[in-house]
Amino acid sequence: MSITTGENNRRAPRQRVLKTVKIYRLNGAHAVDCQVRDMSDTGARIVIKDQLALPNEFKFVLPSEDSTRIAKVVWRKGDLAGIVFLSERTLPPTERLQNGSMI
Repeated sequence: MSITTGENNRRAPRQRVLKTVKIYRLNGAHAVDCQVRDMSDTGARIVIKDQLALPNEFKFVLPSEDSTRIAKVVWRKGDLAGIVFLSERTLPPTERLQNGSMI
């Protein structure tokens, strides 16, 4: 499975967004904050000033949606990186209760 920067290779359409995201190492240590430029159900394009601070696999935390996903970098170019989500979006506790299920 290969995902590149080309539009034709995406599995899901991306929507333009401008949100701040927090990147955590899988061990829970904070790595870096960055901006999301576009996002889909399967991945995102992020802007990151320090590519060395971005682990290959990490927790992608979107505070504005109170959600967390595991993600993996699939490409890097300058201050941009393309990521693919390896897990489903977690729901905040209140949203889980409204949907009638607890995860």
